[in-house]
Amino acid sequence: MACVMAAGAELTLPVPCEGRTHRLSWRDGRISPDDHPDVDSDRALAVLGGSLPPCLAQLDLWNEAVRDGGFLEEWAHEDEVSRTRLMWLATALERTRTEGFQEYLRHVPPARAARMARFVVEFPGRWLDHAALAVARRLLDGEPVECPHAPDMLRAGTALRLRRAFVASLAGRGAGVAALVPLRLAIGDDVDPAIVGVLDGRQSRVAIVVGRRWLTDVWGAGLAVTGGDLVLDTDGTRASVVRWAPERRGDRIVRTPTIERAPLDLERAS
Repeated sequence: MACVMAAGAELTLPVPCEGRTHRLSWRDGRISPDDHPDVDSDRALAVLGGSLPPCLAQLDLWNEAVRDGGFLEEWAHEDEVSRTRLMWLATALERTRTEGFQEYLRHVPPARAARMARFVVEFPGRWLDHAALAVARRLLDGEPVECPHAPDMLRAGTALRLRRAFVASLAGRGAGVAALVPLRLAIGDDVDPAIVGVLDGRQSRVAIVVGRRWLTDVWGAGLAVTGGDLVLDTDGTRASVVRWAPERRGDRIVRTPTIERAPLDLERAS
């Protein structure tokens, strides 16, 4: 299966806070501290000499990660950061604290790298997906992101997730081992989606072009594979869907791709 976001999915992160277990929640496209209804008052008390509640410190870490984007190095090349990698990062963070040695995110200055690595450790799984999408939206809206490598890392992450969706969409289509089909991907700015190639056993080859909004509008909405078909873009109502047409060549049947503009069927998204 392709790793896709679930449209409208809610997330909850437990945070030890003030002797209790509080929650940060992702809901309706926003992150909020459920147990701190008056955030401004809590921050004012901290400025006057009190301590900032851990929930709000975590909220600040989230906001910093989205403004920075340096954490994307960990997100871009894997569907999900493994438990082993998280344990290694936690150990590496401790070495940074005690020895000043930076073993991770070397494209980011040490202090920021430590904060971004801590973010990866403390906001696991789908939280990183949402944070990556938030960075992507900032860039699409022309807002600044501190890490200059963020656009390249988002393209790498988009390519990985598009490849996963492509493989998932070929299940049961006679493509042999779909993961082995040679695939060229291009992610561009303001481009029309395109696909060319053929599914023909060892002669298979495919090239796909999508716009950089594929990550936010398609994958981020859980629409990458809909009704078993790969979706290349959508306006929220209609989608550019890849269909494979059988064609006889000599004594064999091959399949070639076309793009069909079709109504978006949210109930068939996988």
